[in-house]
Amino acid sequence: MSKSRYILICCVVIFLALIYPVNRAKILYQGNSCYLRDDEFSISWIHSVEKEEWIENYKAVSGNLNLKSTFFKTFGAGTPSDGEVINAPQGYVGYKINRNYPVLNWVVSQNMQGKIIVDGDVWNINKEVPRFTEIQMSSVRVPIINLLFGGFCNDK
Repeated sequence: MSKSRYILICCVVIFLALIYPVNRAKILYQGNSCYLRDDEFSISWIHSVEKEEWIENYKAVSGNLNLKSTFFKTFGAGTPSDGEVINAPQGYVGYKINRNYPVLNWVVSQNMQGKIIVDGDVWNINKEVPRFTEIQMSSVRVPIINLLFGGFCNDK
């Protein structure tokens, strides 16, 4: 194979790789929008009644956010009871949920200490927005090239 043909093939492969779309969660709040660095993330908050932390684990897939599992410390109002029990961090109860949502609307405040966790990095979104701000999350397909230069929500 000639060198120029090899270079052309490499360029085409690189171009196709850069325009290949991947699933990411898109976050909208106060007229701002950004993407999460990975397709898997968690949201965490302090439950208003139990005053204990709840954690929900999501994956952005094909236009939906898939609620994979949830971890909580106490049973009470709104607690899932029909999922499969799974391993959870020490002190938590874990349930496998596997439910798809096209959009999540999440109201955050300093009282509930809302956080978004991606790759182990914690984004304390509750400290960046006014009380009772609605955060909208959805799954979108984004070309890899759009993600190469950072600027992710959780880079703050």
